[in-house]
Amino acid sequence: MCCTVAEARGRTSPQAFINWLTFWETHPPLRDVLNYSQASISSTIAAANSKRGQRIKMQDFLFDYKKAIMTDREKTIEDIHRFFGGNIKKG
Repeated sequence: MCCTVAEARGRTSPQAFINWLTFWETHPPLRDVLNYSQASISSTIAAANSKRGQRIKMQDFLFDYKKAIMTDREKTIEDIHRFFGGNIKKG
């Protein structure tokens, strides 16, 4: 059942409306489907234009949404953990 934003505001409490907005911002519909579709197309094009025998993986073209919303500090910390093999305590 679809409704306008104004109708949704009238049907729900302010907190519930904010929760739904937050959910749709962090989990947009079809995000994974679109991500896999673009990765499949991109890897096919890359494979067609690569040297013979070069291995092209679709996973190399998937967009990392988790990393995209991380702050620069969080990305740096994750990179340091990966560099040291995860042997550093977080915190």
